[in-house]
Amino acid sequence: MRFKRILPALLAIFLLLCCTGCGDRTSPSTETPQSTAAPSDSSTEVEQPMVVDAYNGSRQNSEGVLFTCAIPRVTLSGAEIDALNDELYQTFYTDKLGADGAPTGATSYDWYVCGDVLTLRITEDAGLEFMTYHVYSVRVSSAHVMTPEEVLTEAGLTAAAFEEQASAALGNAYCVWLSGELAQQEEPDARCLEQFQKTVSAENAAEAVPFLDESGACGVQTDPAQMDYSVWTVELDRK
Repeated sequence: MRFKRILPALLAIFLLLCCTGCGDRTSPSTETPQSTAAPSDSSTEVEQPMVVDAYNGSRQNSEGVLFTCAIPRVTLSGAEIDALNDELYQTFYTDKLGADGAPTGATSYDWYVCGDVLTLRITEDAGLEFMTYHVYSVRVSSAHVMTPEEVLTEAGLTAAAFEEQASAALGNAYCVWLSGELAQQEEPDARCLEQFQKTVSAENAAEAVPFLDESGACGVQTDPAQMDYSVWTVELDRK
């Protein structure tokens, strides 16, 4: 009984310490990116769209739920791009069809170009408490699908530095998310501490995927399903 009385106070203090000094960091985005036909003004100017719809349509499943799917296709030429486009269509459309032939969730995407790097972000919304994000980076000049290590090199970060910054950024993002949740309940519980520890763990940071944002700064993308709550794409602190 004494543990039950002490735990909420410890968690509250822990949360306060996590959030202290985090006000200048970028808060997570919970909005679903929308499919776009061209990059934003802050991106490198291109003569033709580098990403178009491979499929864009809406279908109603047997339960009467309407899902809209926008599946991207990269228009650069090359064997790696062909393989990427096949993977995107298979993963986000074909594999997502239910027994009734209708999609089991909504899919959207956005993209932009910064320097020589095309970044493609895909959002899946299956109607759960969280959305799932996927990110792909392509070297435009060589039509090469970049590895996470190559993205880090482009951003000027080592793997160790990225994981350290990713852990801090995700921890801050969790604190921001939790502060909103606490407005609906009296105090955090043991599950909050468990979630936070999992979020900032070395294992989670090692699984995070780096990408470049529209200004060339490095961001981090994680799988919310691994953390049991609604997490996001987060931008690392600028140096």
